[in-house]
Amino acid sequence: MGSVTEKNKFTCVIPFYNECFESVFSNVREVLKVKEIDLVVIVDDGSKSIDTYEILKSVYSNSPNILFKRLENNFGKTFAIHHALNYVPDGNVFLCDSDLKNLNNKEISKAIAKYDLLDLNMLILRRIKVSFFPKIIRADTLLSGERILRKTDLVKIIQSGVKGYQLEVATNQYFLKNNLQKKCFWSPSSAVNNYKYKKFKFFKGMFKDLKMYFNIINYVGFKNYINQISKFCKHNV
Repeated sequence: MGSVTEKNKFTCVIPFYNECFESVFSNVREVLKVKEIDLVVIVDDGSKSIDTYEILKSVYSNSPNILFKRLENNFGKTFAIHHALNYVPDGNVFLCDSDLKNLNNKEISKAIAKYDLLDLNMLILRRIKVSFFPKIIRADTLLSGERILRKTDLVKIIQSGVKGYQLEVATNQYFLKNNLQKKCFWSPSSAVNNYKYKKFKFFKGMFKDLKMYFNIINYVGFKNYINQISKFCKHNV
């Protein structure tokens, strides 16, 4: 696989909210092993406790390629990413969720190399270890928070008025609307998403998951989501 060109800089953005130190740390540690990533920006989206934020800052106090920012209030994932973009240089952004398990630095590195070598518009890290239902609605790809794209495109998407967990489907729709989907592919990821029904009490978590799905589909429109399922980013690069 070819090396990443000098003109294409890669910054990783990791927002988190009310996550324990161990969860965020394990993912940050893995991302820092990816040699193609020049900078990691971590944003605490107004967590109720500042412990995780403070411990992370302490652990990485001597690391010049990692930047920490904290919002006083919780505004949602998209706002946190938007805030992070103020500190991201021109180039490309690797978005990464903070609550993943089994994130693999070698898979990220291969994905970045493919994205750069083939000059793609976006590369999604598809969650290959998911249950039946997410596969049916293609949430393993369409809703994956791990994706690589240009900062300029990400800025346009966020400035369109996206909120919370709408970012992934809004991003997919942006590339479809602008006829850029032919250079959008996926690459396999062993990372496992921590669904809300596993993070909260079962019924409360299930309600939160269903509410999230409803919000996402309501935002993009049922017809557009079906179009994404049938047409968008269906092939491995």
